[in-house]
Amino acid sequence: MNKSATILLVEDDRIILEGLAELLELCNIGFCDIGYQIKTICTMNGVEGLSALYAHAPDLIISDNMMPKMDGFEFLRRVRANRSWAHIPFVFLAPRDLTQEIRAGRLTGVDGCFQKPFDSDELLQFIKSLLDRKFQQSDREADRAAATKRARRRLVATLASSPRL
Repeated sequence: MNKSATILLVEDDRIILEGLAELLELCNIGFCDIGYQIKTICTMNGVEGLSALYAHAPDLIISDNMMPKMDGFEFLRRVRANRSWAHIPFVFLAPRDLTQEIRAGRLTGVDGCFQKPFDSDELLQFIKSLLDRKFQQSDREADRAAATKRARRRLVATLASSPRL
């Protein structure tokens, strides 16, 4: 059984947006197996992307870096500034030579950059690796929280059963 993952797509080119959403949806019917049942949320710019984040925090964000209303760098800055979203893996899609985008992205906390047109298999494998890492981290955090809860229960039980001085 595959885990469920939600991916927010932020892209102002409708053809690329729909194509990427379709590629990810094809993973759900066996076209590719990245180990996740993918749900996509599609938006056309950073402003819409922020609204979508307030409605439902995704497991991964894939964003164009050059968009109207709010470009990808400002969108990324706002995502990273919000403590609730700062942990969400973030990938840029760039329409030209990536040298400047990679440098700027690294400085602002982007997890990866792909130049358009991108290699679908390479992007899907990168998405899989980011989701694997995110869910492994979430599992570790849940294990730590459970261990802390058990330790508290033991402490309370020990204090309750110890004789009063």
